[in-house]
Amino acid sequence: MRTADIRQGKYSLEKVPVGRVKVAISSVKVDPNPGDSPKGSETPPAPPTGPYIAVPSSYAQPSTSGLSYEVKEGNQTKDFSLP
Repeated sequence: MRTADIRQGKYSLEKVPVGRVKVAISSVKVDPNPGDSPKGSETPPAPPTGPYIAVPSSYAQPSTSGLSYEVKEGNQTKDFSLP
């Protein structure tokens, strides 16, 4: 399984196996004022950039999202449109 954060509408993954993959997309509401640095970190996390967008829970699991993609060799771009 590979994961990536979506920042300002963009994401990037590396070393994804070639072939058909199932995709999940989820969102987590982040506190815009996180306070102190996380344990073991020197700097606090960056605040969210842009508004929070709730993603329906059905997209959170590859088995229920209905989203898939055929990965080929080399660089490629794939945008997923959610209703």
